[in-house]
Amino acid sequence: MIDTTETFIHERGVGHPTYYLTEEQIEAVGDEDAIRMVSEYDPSWEFVATLMKQEGAYSLYRVGAILKPPPRSPGPGEHRGAPPPLKRKKKRR
Repeated sequence: MIDTTETFIHERGVGHPTYYLTEEQIEAVGDEDAIRMVSEYDPSWEFVATLMKQEGAYSLYRVGAILKPPPRSPGPGEHRGAPPPLKRKKKRR
């Protein structure tokens, strides 16, 4: 839970208070969407965030990191990384 209505100064800048809640604490609040998101998320690659806003409003987000597949080996005539060096034309004399 991130309280966007408050800010504080710390050694690396300015931030918002952030709290970690247990599943039991979320259930005690009684928000059906929050309960559903927390019961369905996979903590190995996702998290559920609540942004507290002015006048008691809030937003819920279920966020996950999408893992890229490992890079494939380049095929014939392909290269990976920096482009191949340019072939310089020989100067005619």
